[in-house]
Amino acid sequence: MKILVIGGGGFIGLALVEKLVAAGHSVTVIGRRQRNPLLPAAVPFIQINRKDTLGFAAQKKLFDVVYDMAAFTPRDILQIIECFSEQKIRYIYVSTASVYGNPTHSDIIKEDSPLEPIQWHDYGRNKLLAEEELFKCSSITSVIVRPCMVYGPRDSHEVRAYYFMHRIFQEIPLIIPGSLSVKNNYIYVDDL
Repeated sequence: MKILVIGGGGFIGLALVEKLVAAGHSVTVIGRRQRNPLLPAAVPFIQINRKDTLGFAAQKKLFDVVYDMAAFTPRDILQIIECFSEQKIRYIYVSTASVYGNPTHSDIIKEDSPLEPIQWHDYGRNKLLAEEELFKCSSITSVIVRPCMVYGPRDSHEVRAYYFMHRIFQEIPLIIPGSLSVKNNYIYVDDL
């Protein structure tokens, strides 16, 4: 398949690109920063900020699938709809578990759990607004993925995951900052 990965030079995006290339797909990456030197050499890279609407629209090519690691606002989703709705792409939007807010209950969060991002936290709130914009669109087949705390090689927050893994393997008790109400759920980048 012909696949576009928006934000494919970051931690999760890079791992995804490597998996897609290994599976034999034709992958193109769009990113706002310079090309990540860890991207496979055969992968075309287009440096553009998606906020540059005209420049982004000019990159429109025929893709079967678009993975979007970098949409943070409803405007970003509207841009995808405008660029790709006529192509009948499959769109995978990587959102966040932050759309569930800070649950006070002890239940496991499920897809149908209430969506209540913390109001002062722009990240979860904006991701939810972007999801809502995507739900309104009938011209694109989409999937929303809401990962929790992702860890693994090349994570800019490696120390966080290392702390937990080191203590588990050394059989040292885990000390969780804050109160016992703090809940974290980790997923290894390759499993995501």
